Amino acid sequence: MNKILKPPALSTSFSENGKRAKKRFENILNIKAKKTGALAFVSILIFVGVVGMLVGFNSQNNIPYFCQSFECYFELPRSWENKYEIEERNNIVYVYHKAIRQEYGVGTGLLFYIEMLEGDNLTHEDITDPGNRSIALQGDGYTYIFGMPTDVQYPIWEGGNKAMADDYMKMSEDNEQIKKSIRRVTANMTDTRTAIVTEDTDLLADPQGNGVGVELMKNDLVYVIYDENDDFYYVQLPVMSIPPTEGYISKKAVSFDKNLFDNANFGIVKTGKIYKSTNEKDIYQEGHKNVFRIIKRQGEWAEVNLVGGDDGKWVKISDISYELIPYNIDPSYTDMQKEVDNGRQLWRLNPLEVAQDYVFNTIKKSGGTFELTHSDDDGSMVTYTSDENEDTIIHLYRPVKKGSGGIWVVDDSTIIMDKILSVIPANKQIAVNSGMGWKIHLKELMDYQDYNYGEGFNLEQEAKKLGINIYDYVGHVLNVFIYGVEPLPYSSQSYTSSPYIFVFEGTNLIAYKDLKNWDNERIARNVLITLYEQSNAHFYK
Repeated sequence: MNKILKPPALSTSFSENGKRAKKRFENILNIKAKKTGALAFVSILIFVGVVGMLVGFNSQNNIPYFCQSFECYFELPRSWENKYEIEERNNIVYVYHKAIRQEYGVGTGLLFYIEMLEGDNLTHEDITDPGNRSIALQGDGYTYIFGMPTDVQYPIWEGGNKAMADDYMKMSEDNEQIKKSIRRVTANMTDTRTAIVTEDTDLLADPQGNGVGVELMKNDLVYVIYDENDDFYYVQLPVMSIPPTEGYISKKAVSFDKNLFDNANFGIVKTGKIYKSTNEKDIYQEGHKNVFRIIKRQGEWAEVNLVGGDDGKWVKISDISYELIPYNIDPSYTDMQKEVDNGRQLWRLNPLEVAQDYVFNTIKKSGGTFELTHSDDDGSMVTYTSDENEDTIIHLYRPVKKGSGGIWVVDDSTIIMDKILSVIPANKQIAVNSGMGWKIHLKELMDYQDYNYGEGFNLEQEAKKLGINIYDYVGHVLNVFIYGVEPLPYSSQSYTSSPYIFVFEGTNLIAYKDLKNWDNERIARNVLITLYEQSNAHFYK
């Protein structure tokens, strides 16, 4: 999940020196804390010969559509953007060629339609009237029909617009892939998605309307992350500041129709360029990834206010994307919340029981005692004391609902630190003041300029010095940490520390490695600093 890491859970079974390291660990994993001084260590997804699975992004490039009048979902190719329009009537959704329909009126431009019929034992013979129809999906008591027009819908007639006709035929070639994307989606959503506000309304602190939090305007965007009931969605606002604002909004006030997004009040830059003015050579910033608010539109340009009060900048409207990525909600947690709301797994409402489940079933310990040492709406802390009198601090938070009805889950930083501690040799400990962490998205770019030394270097060649194939990690977003690991006091080993690297995808430890010597750590550090300074990484600071 994309949650900010909070101070980690640490075992206090270290030596006294190890216990004093606790504050250092908290600073490393708390990216809200300020750090000063030179950037130290660590890199990179790059190291270690453990290969993570690459994620396919084809479906993410498509345009999703969730039907409003019945339970249906399908995807349109990204090449269709701004070229179609959709109507729904009863249990049918019609998709039209926008330009043809606007030019030639009703009865033209139909590309295809999808109809939901009751009964999942219908045959082709049952659905052939009218013609040009086929069964796309069956099950759970329903049949979904994919239909195409039985007459000419595009202007091939005398005097018709040939360019429009050719475009219609080109778009029609995608019908089979669209048909394959059809799914039945029930009212209980499983995926977070961006919706647009269709009328001025209020973001509420609870679904009964008590405690008005934020006033929303028409064309604002929200992340719909939870289907509360027949009347409300639980939503999160686009992140202009941290922490993000969350609450409930009436379902009648939002829409998922992508055709309405052209006038949305929020966006991000697809190409990563912000301009000082409407002069394309007047670039203010590249690599901009934050959400901005759109103030006004002027021709092909939009004036925007950026995060942090930097106002009055410009973006080309063609470069704005409204497919905003939710900041801190893991869809699996919304599923857990639904279970609890339906009267199941009620133990997730008790932070003490959630901590017990984590200790017994995740880190596989037994026995011991638990104490709830802190709890409020923002977070809880449980201290677990093992039978060997070793303490572990477990941090928890509510990811979906705030208040008494929200589930508790274990914080990412607790999970990450426990996994790091679990793979350190038993006769060693984390050295005090030895670590730092980074979030990195490794791209295919291999040639960089080293800002520290003013020299160019090839990322692939530098990684090979550490025995690592960097291409194993291209496309991944990883959390990477380096710590000095040293022998426990009074052990028989000589008192020398060694740098270790730990690579996480989310909270999954996919690789760790003893870098053996500090020269290898220096190589890793130099590469990572260069990635950071060229906006390819995020420093936990």
